[in-house]
Amino acid sequence: MEQLLTGEDVAEMLKISRSYAYILMKRGDIPTVRIGSAVRVRIEDLDAYIREMPEESNRKRRGRPRSNSTGQSNLPPNQLSNFQN
Repeated sequence: MEQLLTGEDVAEMLKISRSYAYILMKRGDIPTVRIGSAVRVRIEDLDAYIREMPEESNRKRRGRPRSNSTGQSNLPPNQLSNFQN
């Protein structure tokens, strides 16, 4: 029998809030299984989501570095030159 996880289990494993775990599940980012009114996640599906996460995260982080509240970059000066025009 395959192991099924609750939204709370998913949140704990990903170190995110339970509400965000349910958002990922509702959007279809993490596939779900319905058992009556209960929503569960196969451990294999969560593993697949985790394996794909770094690739997706890297695409989102490309581009100019973010600034802090003072408008200054958070990068050290020697790395900042890589992003300046």
